[in-house]
Amino acid sequence: MRRTMMQLSGREHLLADGQDVDQSNERALAAVRGHGALITVMLEGGDELDLLVSTGIPLAFRNVEIPDGREAAPLTSAIELARYDDWFIQ
Repeated sequence: MRRTMMQLSGREHLLADGQDVDQSNERALAAVRGHGALITVMLEGGDELDLLVSTGIPLAFRNVEIPDGREAAPLTSAIELARYDDWFIQ
């Protein structure tokens, strides 16, 4: 299954499954050509994100492939951190 990640100023957001990426691209391009505008995208989980799109603000869309059976799994996982005491030699 293909999903779309949107990266804005270094932060990634997973777009909702039904979000029309082509329409988002067109609105972003129109905003840049019009010297800036707000566009709204739907994120996974139902949240809306209003973006100020203008020249100088990096915005990228990329497709990620999710293996079959993993559609409901998060795309990121928690980082295992070592305990503080593990850094010291006994």
